[in-house]
Amino acid sequence: MGIDKHSVTYINNYCCGRLGGALQCDTDRTKGRLLRTARNYDCGAKLFVESPLLLVAEAPHDQSFNRLRRLARTCGFVHAPLWYWSALCSLTAEDMEECEVTIPRASREQQQQLLMLCHPEVNQSSSDVVEIVRDFWPRLQNKAVLEKKMEKLLAVWLLNCFEHSEDPIGFSTFFLTIISVP
Repeated sequence: MGIDKHSVTYINNYCCGRLGGALQCDTDRTKGRLLRTARNYDCGAKLFVESPLLLVAEAPHDQSFNRLRRLARTCGFVHAPLWYWSALCSLTAEDMEECEVTIPRASREQQQQLLMLCHPEVNQSSSDVVEIVRDFWPRLQNKAVLEKKMEKLLAVWLLNCFEHSEDPIGFSTFFLTIISVP
């Protein structure tokens, strides 16, 4: 398992700046990245509280979300539209250049942190993601780069999110709570 040393440094800097160094990222040959406490705590002690990295919810009154729902229904997508919407909302303003629809954007830092969460290596984009990129970015010349990023972000949401709300259904991700890679 290849561990990105940059991500370990980033996580340790994050923990130092936000948590006063209470946690430290380490690596294990078989488990990948691990968070360890940097000092002793009493059993059951609260180590930290972290706000969600990104919140995404169904948007039934949003034209772009409804366009995605129609596309998912027409093409028979594998996952519910909210999963793809979550990946779309994880794109940055730079990623959204040439996009025909308006979608909420993530900051570069949010996207960087999302892409550090557990997800499999992406070798090929799914037909669902290819169809979304084709439909939302029809004039984009090099679609493969965006498709690969979208596929990674979809996997991040599928593997790392929590239900945040029920009406509308919403998901959230957190940076430190799921930092270990199996």
